[in-house]
Formats: sequence, C-alpha cells, structure tokens
Amino acid sequence: MTQSSAPIAIGIDVGGTQTRVAAIDPNGLVRARCQRPTAELSDADRLVGWLADAAATIERETAVNPGAVPPAGIAVPGTLDSNRRTVVRSLNLPFLQGLPLADMLAKRFGRKPALLTDADAATWGEYNARRPRPGRFVHLRLGTGVACGAVIDGHVQRLDVDRRDHLDLLVADTGQSALPCPCGRRGCLETIASGPAIELAARQLIGTTNLNGIQAAWEQGHRPVTQLLEHVADALAIVLARLASHFGTRVLYLGGGVAERLPCLLELMASRLRHTGSQKPEGTPTPEPAILGDDAGVVGAGLWGMLAANGPSLPAGSDP
Repeated sequence: MTQSSAPIAIGIDVGGTQTRVAAIDPNGLVRARCQRPTAELSDADRLVGWLADAAATIERETAVNPGAVPPAGIAVPGTLDSNRRTVVRSLNLPFLQGLPLADMLAKRFGRKPALLTDADAATWGEYNARRPRPGRFVHLRLGTGVACGAVIDGHVQRLDVDRRDHLDLLVADTGQSALPCPCGRRGCLETIASGPAIELAARQLIGTTNLNGIQAAWEQGHRPVTQLLEHVADALAIVLARLASHFGTRVLYLGGGVAERLPCLLELMASRLRHTGSQKPEGTPTPEPAILGDDAGVVGAGLWGMLAANGPSLPAGSDP
C-alpha cells in the first residue's frame, strides 16, 4: 500500500465477479485497494458491511487527513432510478434490485456516496485517463455483462434511467433465431459477446471456459474457435457501427475482461468494420482498446464521488 498526502476519494466497483474498493487521488491514480469475490457478498447486509470495513481500512492505510470523511462513489451493474439512489434492475446481481443502496451505505460510511452504473463509472474513468480528452467518448464494456457509456463534451450521458432491459443500441441480432436475453429481449449483444456467453459456446467446442485458453486456441488456428470468435466479432461490429452513428464519432473504446483476455476480437472487429465502413461515405468506425483494465470502474467511481462532493463543479447535465 502507498502512503500519500494527496486528497482522496473512495471508489467502489461492485462487479459481477469481483467487488473492488480503492483510494483514488484527483489524478485518477489508485493509492490503496482491496477486493473480494462478489459471490461472497451475495446479500445486502453482507455487502454493505464489507464495503464499510474495506473503506475504513483503506482510509487508515492512506493516512490522508485523519478525521476527515473522504467523498465516495459506488458503481453497480444494472440500471438506476432517475435520482441515482436505488437500483432498479441488476441482471447479474438481482439481490441489489430495489435497494436504496446510497442511503444504506450513508449510514455506515458517515457520508452519502454518489451512486452510478458500472458502465458510467468505467466510461468516466477511461475518459479521464485520456490525454487529450476526446470531445465524444463512447465506451463499450464486455465482462460478465455488456454495457456502454458515453461522455459528450465532458458530460456523462444518462442512458440507464429507469430502464429494465438493454438499450436498442445493444441489440446485435434481430433474426428469428436470436437468443433470449435475461433482460427480456432477444438478440442482445450480451447473449453473444459477454464472458459467460463466449465461455458457454467454447465449452462445447474445446472443453474450456478459460478466456486465455480460447485466445490460445484462436492463435493455434483452431477452426471451430475461429468461427465462434468471428461470429462474436460480427455482432460487435454491428453494435459498434450503430454506436458510432448514434453518437457521431468514429473512434470507440472497448474494455472489460473479455476485451482484455481476447485481444483477437479487436483485430477481427477492425477487419469487419473496415469492410462495412469502406462502403459508407462517413468512413470506418475504429475500435481502440481501453487502458485502465480492471481499475476502470473503481477509478471512475472515485472521481465521480469527488465531483458529486464538490457539487457546483459538476459538468452541466451529468446529474450525479
């Protein structure tokens, strides 16, 4: 752990696989951290208790302004109500649904944390890590679930308000054989390009659900795996082209555990986007890798907590 005299915020990222808590400085650097498998925190009381204990431990270890109460931000998978106080729906962590999570944490933290979606947190973290910061920043994240976020002219775009299913922008397959998604729709990108979807398909082909093993099989020219990943890349190319058109940008950023562990997807997608983009006057959408890795959500949550604590300094329209 690193000692620092810089002001910090507590960033929390409740993920489908891991829950992370970290001290984040104003430059977006992680000064101390801890994490735990989310499966071990599978009810509200256990989750809130562990988050409060982890935050207290990190505050002691960073030794920043003893006695002060650092601001905090918490990212959760799913959609939130319009006031960002309650989790409306969380497909991968249903025990969060209906919880006034910000208020519950406020009682244990001694402060009311800013609540935001994991997609917005990762997008905000990745956006702030870029120099220079793009005027239009669109981030697609592939992990246990699939979600996207956007920052336009410094303003986080609210894409989640009171939603109970995936965005139209994230529907990749509109055919009659499109797979049903847990959100209630069919053909969502999550049914094709999420970690669990790819692992399920790979298990039937090569008997492994390890994404690194899938990447290795592709590198070795394993034809069934290549066909599987080409199918995933096709779906991703459809969604990325749609996001590029909707948000008026050619560069899109791809992050999350799937993107990190299957770098072949970026190569396959780029090829497909070049093919479709060459037929359009507006040009070819370009996918770029995210740069913060697993820290994107916790960094974004911490930086958002700082903004929320400062109130008037928030970008107009961000509505924390």
